[in-house]
Amino acid sequence: MIYHYTTGHYAAMMIAGQYLHVSNPSNFNDPFEFKVKVDEESITHETFIGIRKKHGVAPLILEEDVEAVRRLEAAQQVREEHHGRISQAFSVICFSKKFDSIQMWSHYADRHAGIVLGFDESANEILSEHVRDVSYRNDPILYRHTINDEESFPHSQEIMHSKHESWHQEEEVRLVVPN
Repeated sequence: MIYHYTTGHYAAMMIAGQYLHVSNPSNFNDPFEFKVKVDEESITHETFIGIRKKHGVAPLILEEDVEAVRRLEAAQQVREEHHGRISQAFSVICFSKKFDSIQMWSHYADRHAGIVLGFDESANEILSEHVRDVSYRNDPILYRHTINDEESFPHSQEIMHSKHESWHQEEEVRLVVPN
């Protein structure tokens, strides 16, 4: 069994409509979720110039003393754009292997006023085939940007099924669906 903590309102809609309410990852309560650490060494001069042009900023004349600033600025922009593209392309429904977590009731079930719905994932083909465990990590996933990544989502499954180690008590599993 897996469990979904939710408000009474969403629980009633899900039961009446026999559907699952999915969430946009940009609304998650963990500010580091669905975000990567960009390998600054993978930021090329072309990536930097392309980012600055896209945002209407004139390219800098590169000198050795501004190289670190250039890489940091470009890495931050790549990270935010990558997060935005994934958040627009996918929605998520989060489940737990636990039904009795006080912390989960507080965070996800309307501050203890909501409900927990239980699902037998083996009885549902979609859940049994597509729900995946979340892995808990101390460090974000290292993302090496390439020009070819502009329209793709490298490491997307790994990114969408990872959280910081401090959330491990949730014992979370997820169903990720394209928008």
